[in-house]
Amino acid sequence: MPNTQTAKILVNIDQKNLPHGLTGKQFCLTPDESVSSYEEFAKKLLQSIDPRDDLELYLANKLIQSAWKLQRANKLEANFFKERMTSAETDDPHLAIKYDFDNVFSRVNRYEFGLSRSFHAALRDLMRLRYLRQQKDENQQ
Repeated sequence: MPNTQTAKILVNIDQKNLPHGLTGKQFCLTPDESVSSYEEFAKKLLQSIDPRDDLELYLANKLIQSAWKLQRANKLEANFFKERMTSAETDDPHLAIKYDFDNVFSRVNRYEFGLSRSFHAALRDLMRLRYLRQQKDENQQ
């Protein structure tokens, strides 16, 4: 049984319709990802970001989830590329038919682009928020 709130949320999400987990409105882990790896990743980034209030925490979580999904997309792309190279080396027609490789790469690249935009938008918003707060604090002094 998961022992943290994050783990409980992630484990209870139905993952049946998540072939890659790169899209979707609710963040969740894929079956091959561990809750402990995600929590360690999130903890390190949270320490680095050091959110000071709920809004900064919200933006930090968007950054963390986007970064995790970007890593997932990179792994997925590497796996498909490896399989494509294996297919080319063996001339196995079944592997060539199994995946429409060009379509897969195109889709993964599209997802990566969107995730990258989401990551950078959250980072920009966080930096802008901190800058405005700093300016406000300096004007009050």
